[in-house]
Amino acid sequence: MKTYARQAPYVRIAITAMQVILPSCRKKFASCGEALQPSRLSRQQHMATSSSQTTKPIAAEEKAVSNIPSADALAVFQPHWTAVDQYYDGLFVRQDDALAHAVQAQDIAGMPPHNVAPNQGKLLYLLALMNGAKRILEIGTLGGYSTIWLARAVQEVDRKGTVVTLEFNLAHAAVAARTLREPI
Repeated sequence: MKTYARQAPYVRIAITAMQVILPSCRKKFASCGEALQPSRLSRQQHMATSSSQTTKPIAAEEKAVSNIPSADALAVFQPHWTAVDQYYDGLFVRQDDALAHAVQAQDIAGMPPHNVAPNQGKLLYLLALMNGAKRILEIGTLGGYSTIWLARAVQEVDRKGTVVTLEFNLAHAAVAARTLREPI
């Protein structure tokens, strides 16, 4: 595990590639996954015995597919959500060089745009601050944007606090490590 310090030497941010951890977990729990999945026959039997309605029950596969909105439906709402995020960002979020650098590094590396929005980062910061978090485990680092928000909250609560962030993708972990240790 490598540890990087950014902005304050007393806030440790660890980035671990989960590819080292997961293979042993897969072996250990491989049999559990099969046991937890109900068979199709038992689900149909359960629906037949527990349902007193005369209508035909919807198959689980059909129900799951019908609840997923299409890409076209999501594309219609995306501009509205983007406008709402931009409005709240202008009201509540002060972008600085470190946060802008994290977003820029992620864009340059061609990483997917799955990082939290600035207003969501501020919410993470406030939640960690309100809870008095001294130690935070973040699962999924991507480019390190949310890690910076969380580290700032921990720093305000306890100068010796720790944020541990786990990233499965080694390329993403490398970008985050550079983002978190490079001076701005």
